[in-house]
Amino acid sequence: MSVHKTNDAFKVLMNSAKEPIVEDIPKKYRKQSFRDNLKVYIESPESYKNVIYYDDDVVLVRDMFPKSKMHLLLMTRDPHLTHVHPLEIMMKHRSLVEKLVSYVQGDLSGLIFDEARNCLSQQLTNEALCNYIKVGFHAGPSMNNLHLHIMTLDHVSPSLKNSAHYISFTSPFFVKIDTPTSNLPTRGTLTSLFQEDLKCWRCGETFGRHFTKLKAHLQEEYDDWLDKSVSM
Repeated sequence: MSVHKTNDAFKVLMNSAKEPIVEDIPKKYRKQSFRDNLKVYIESPESYKNVIYYDDDVVLVRDMFPKSKMHLLLMTRDPHLTHVHPLEIMMKHRSLVEKLVSYVQGDLSGLIFDEARNCLSQQLTNEALCNYIKVGFHAGPSMNNLHLHIMTLDHVSPSLKNSAHYISFTSPFFVKIDTPTSNLPTRGTLTSLFQEDLKCWRCGETFGRHFTKLKAHLQEEYDDWLDKSVSM
């Protein structure tokens, strides 16, 4: 597949963020770049119903266009760090990484599990959910404010609309929060991933570039996992 097509796929991912992030963006923000749309949550978290937690340091919000059954964003409210690239955060600001991890594994874990049960099934245990949630950054984020993705593995969602969406969360482009600094990718080097064949994250079956077939398969995989998990 040509480099031109690779770049097109990457552009699809970046341009997809032009979907509005909030239902009622205040007038003072409407003329800003779509890449700044997360800023409203940081500055006025109390104003948005999809914010499920906030304090002086962080905001936890439901992604308005989730790419899985459950898809949350955890954002720092530190004005000095909110615009730092996530790879630089993981390389040079380990204290923030550790703080975010402590929120996910500690203070916010109950909220996250409850949210997952609300989105998937009330019959799921914390143990089952713990193995079905991933946490990480995009190596090339489409939004300016630093945001950590907390999401279930299924990738079953109407908002998962194209191959680029899927690849961005199931390839090294999605940098897990526990990735050692020595294994971090170099900025701008992962766009070739978007030309690769689509592969099921769970069973490894490949679908070429047939996104519709992959989506149907992902639903089957989710149904199978859920049936087995609630029967444990």
